[in-house]
Order: sequence, then C-alpha cells, then structure tokens
Amino acid sequence: MINLLGRRFFFSFFLIFSLWCSAQVTEAQLLKKYEQADALSETDTEKSTNETIKLYQQSLKYHYTTLELKCLLTLGYNYDFINKIEKSLEYAKLLEKRAKEENNTILLTDAYRLQGREFNKLEMRKEALASLDRALTVVDEKDFQARGSIYTEYAIIYQNHDQSKYFESIGNAIKNHQKIKDIKNKNYRLSYDYNILATYYDNKNIYDKAIENYKNSLLFSKENPIMKGVLNYNIGNIYMKKGQWQKALEHLLIAEKLAKYKPDLLAYIYDELSNVYLELNENDKSMSYRIKYKELQAEQDSEKYFAAQSVHKQIIEEKDKGFSIQKKLLLAIIFLILLVFTALLIINKNKSKKQFANYQKIIEKLQNQESLIPAPVISNSAAEKTTFSVSSDKEVEILKKLEKFERSEGFKNKNLSLSSMAESLGTNTAYLSTVINSNKNKNFNNYINELRINYIIQKLKNDPQYLKYKISHLAEECGFSSHNTFTIAFSNLAGVSPSNFVKFLTKERQVPEN
Repeated sequence: MINLLGRRFFFSFFLIFSLWCSAQVTEAQLLKKYEQADALSETDTEKSTNETIKLYQQSLKYHYTTLELKCLLTLGYNYDFINKIEKSLEYAKLLEKRAKEENNTILLTDAYRLQGREFNKLEMRKEALASLDRALTVVDEKDFQARGSIYTEYAIIYQNHDQSKYFESIGNAIKNHQKIKDIKNKNYRLSYDYNILATYYDNKNIYDKAIENYKNSLLFSKENPIMKGVLNYNIGNIYMKKGQWQKALEHLLIAEKLAKYKPDLLAYIYDELSNVYLELNENDKSMSYRIKYKELQAEQDSEKYFAAQSVHKQIIEEKDKGFSIQKKLLLAIIFLILLVFTALLIINKNKSKKQFANYQKIIEKLQNQESLIPAPVISNSAAEKTTFSVSSDKEVEILKKLEKFERSEGFKNKNLSLSSMAESLGTNTAYLSTVINSNKNKNFNNYINELRINYIIQKLKNDPQYLKYKISHLAEECGFSSHNTFTIAFSNLAGVSPSNFVKFLTKERQVPEN
C-alpha cells in the first residue's frame, strides 16, 4: 500500500514537473522572437517596440539576462529612431547599470555610445563627448564594429563645430569598419559612414564631393535596397540643385524601383520626378507623377482608387462575355481613363470659380489689415505647451527672437534651414522646433513657407510693379529656390495658384499683362 502511494506521488510530481517545464518558454525561443522584433526596428519601429517590450517583460519574469540586455539596447535605439530622446536615454542608463552588474563590456559600450548620441541631440556636447570617451575606454580593441561606430558618433558631433576633428573621426570610423570580418555587417557600417560624409559635403554645397561619397556609400549597399533607394534619391536631388536634370532623372528612376515597399520615400521620389519632368518640358509625365504623388499620400482615403480597383476586378472576373484577358484589361484601362478625364472636367469646371472666391477672401483680409500668419502668443505659461522641458523664460526669449526674425524678413534667405536658423537665434534645433510647433501650430517648413507667401502676397497687392514679374522671379524674391515648390506652397496656402492670383489682381487693377 505504501509503495503504491509512493509510486502515485512520484508519478504526480513527475507529471506536474513536466507540465511546468513545457509551460516555461526557453530563452533560446524568446531570443529567436527578439531577433525578429529587432529586424523590424527601421521598417516598422512601432511594432518592433511593442514586441520588444513584451519580450523584455518576459526576460524579467524568467530571469533571462541575455534577453533582458538585448531588449534594453533595442528599445533605446528604437526610441532614438523616432526621436523620443528622454525615453532613449532612460533605457540607455538602465542598460549601463545592468551591463555593469553583469560585467558585459560589449553592451556597456553600446550603452555609452547611445547616451552620447542622445546628449548630442539635446545640444549637450560636453556630456555627449564624455559618454563616447567612456565607451572608448571599455570597448574591446579588436571589436572593430563597436570602435568604428563610436568614431562615427564623434564625427556627427564634430560635423558642425570642428572640421579637423570631424574628418579625423570619420576617417577612424571607416578605418575600423574596413576591418570587420563579417562582409554584410562591414558593408552596412561603411555605407552609413560614407553617407554621413556625403551629407556633410551636401550641407556645405560641395556637390561633387557629396555625389562622390554617396556613390561610395552605394558600393557598400548592394544587399540593402532601401538604403540604395535613399542614396539614389539623394544623388538625384543634388543633380537637381546643379540643374543637371537628365542625370537627376536617371537616379530618381532607380530610386523609384528600389523604394516600392517604402511608401514614405516613394512619395518624395514621385514629387521630385514630377519636378524634373516639368523642367525637361515633359508635361504629361510631370502630371502623371504629380497624380501618383497625390494618390500615394491620400491612398487610404481615395474612393476613386478603391472604386477603380473594384471595377477592374469585376471586369477581369466577368466570364459570360467571352472576352480575352487582354481585352478585359484594355476595357478596364479605358474605363479608368474615362473616369479620370470625367473627374478632371468636373474639377476644371469649378476650379476657376473656387480660386476666384479664395482670391477675394485674401484681398478682403488684406484690406482689413489681417495677416495670413497669426501673431505669436507670449505668456508665462508658454512652457506648459512644449513637448521638451523648455523653461518659460527660454521660450519667451525664443518667441521674441522669432518676432524680430519675421520683421527683418530673414525668411527670404533661400538657404535657410532649421539648423542655420537655430544657430542665428542662439538656440538649438530641438528647442526652436518645439517652440514653433507649440506657438505657431505648424512645423518649421510650413512656418517659413507661410511667412514667404504672406510676404509676396503683400508685395503683389501693394506694388503694381510686382504684377509684371515672372512667377520664377516672385519665387526667388520671397526665398524659394524652385518655381514648382513656390507654386505648390502658394496654392496650398492661398487656395489659388500664383499665376491666377496675379491674373485676378491684374484684371482688378487693369494693369496690362506681359
């Protein structure tokens, strides 16, 4: 009887133990899931972050140290990628603490490097350099990937502050990355280094050097189609700045093929292709890409897009009329063309009336001395509206400088950028961008564009001589470097194209048109 009870007890214990073992997922299984989540970091950052947080919680539950440290690193870089600096620093600090406790110098190096990157984003260069110095003291001398990446971060810090140290740092980065044995990893790092070097020359308007280094980056991007798409887009963009439209077209068409799975990049490419074809006087292609650009941006909300797809599917699936697949496709194409032309006819019928109504609204505002740009609101509680911890005094100071900037018409500088404006106002890009977003209710580019459009509308209304200028001259006068960019910005803000605005105002003033 006792032996029987003993056997039953042993069997029950064995069964419970087996069930417990099968219920507990192994660290190896979770690490495979981690690799999948980490691979999504740049293509679907939100999903990668959500999955990594779940894995991090499981690592704490089961005390899986390797998984825990890897998750902390990925979360730090994911929040860096979406520019949530405080969250990225939080995970970098936690990674530093845990890496020290586990005596893991590899991940401790990554923690210091990530801290250096985030401090630099906050314009805390002293702290950034100190973090990178600490990374260099703990990194393994033979870990060429880590050492090279640290020097890459140094280069980013020195880029706009110390030219000699910048080139020394990027040179050290390339030298270390060239020694990486894993070819795929080596190519990825070198591609990134040469891209940073090219960006430096691009920002300095040294276009030949920029193109040379973008092409060097391309040599190491054979296994990364998205990166190749970005690089070809950048090269095409430079050729556009140089006015070499045919070369720009070649690279943008390559970028278009490579970016088919990255809609945000593809939208930029469509936009630039439309501009290039416009400059090459291929108006049909320019219009085609302009339509593609608009459709891609509003694809989810486009009833015509889904209606056309539905009609196309119905025609293809129709079996009782004996058409061949080719004839059905042709019929679908004809139907879509008719649909588009019908829509265009309806749009054109109302376009002139709507634009004239918008023109009248603008004239009425000007007569009432109302500005198209709302005046900045300066209050003691201004800091409460910022996403960064900008002090109230600092925000008021920046707003006053912005008011002075608007009065001085500094927005007419066609080389104006967020970084150059921040430097001229004695602040950093993060603070300036946050103050503009909070107090102007728009991003930096929209803020500058509206100032420029408001300026040129005032000139057209108050000085009849401006009605005789070409659109390209009006664009240059208010700070736009591109006729097409000016036209789009003007139309979006005013609800009427610049040419029609001039036409309406000319007719009203009875000024002879050229």
